[in-house]
Amino acid sequence: MSRKKIKEKNNVLKILYCFFPVFIFYFLDYLSILFIGNTLSNNVTSIYFSSIKTVYIVKGIIIFPALFLISIKLYKNPNAKKAVLFIMISTIIQFILSGIVYLFINSIFSSFNMEQGAINYSIYAAKILLISSSIVCIPTIVATHFLFLKKFKISILLFLTRQILILFPIIILFHDLWRLKGILFAVPAADVLSVVICMLIFIFYNKKYL
Repeated sequence: MSRKKIKEKNNVLKILYCFFPVFIFYFLDYLSILFIGNTLSNNVTSIYFSSIKTVYIVKGIIIFPALFLISIKLYKNPNAKKAVLFIMISTIIQFILSGIVYLFINSIFSSFNMEQGAINYSIYAAKILLISSSIVCIPTIVATHFLFLKKFKISILLFLTRQILILFPIIILFHDLWRLKGILFAVPAADVLSVVICMLIFIFYNKKYL
């Protein structure tokens, strides 16, 4: 095999490797959405799903490529200070996007072919989802940082923290305590808790570099 082909193969593998954290982020989010849908009653599920999909689609257009670029940068140089920089950048980007979506949320859902009561509920659910949506990328960036440092066990644990290890139990608990409203607030509660856990682990392993 020629050097050129070897280099091309390595570039493809690098791109796939950098794409992996982004894929895991959205795949686990999809699983969590399905789990929420199975927990909700059928008449509410479609309305809640419309809220989630609207928020995710609007923000995903920007966040997906942004996460991929961050992944490439961390692959080249996965140091702690750079990870902190990307955490700050992603949080600012998501905060701005959340504000834009919030401003236009009524107009977005008014265009849906639904009853007014369903539209009002969808707007209410979407606004709750926006509460913590500015920080959802932080666990993924931290997990990516450890992935490229070859700390695979920590990385896998952090990838699973938000959507699996925290969100699922919180949904069950909040649903038992507060029914439908509990499920709505379970997502931001899981986001905040997972960010706290991920940042504590990040600081513990990188305190001498910060």
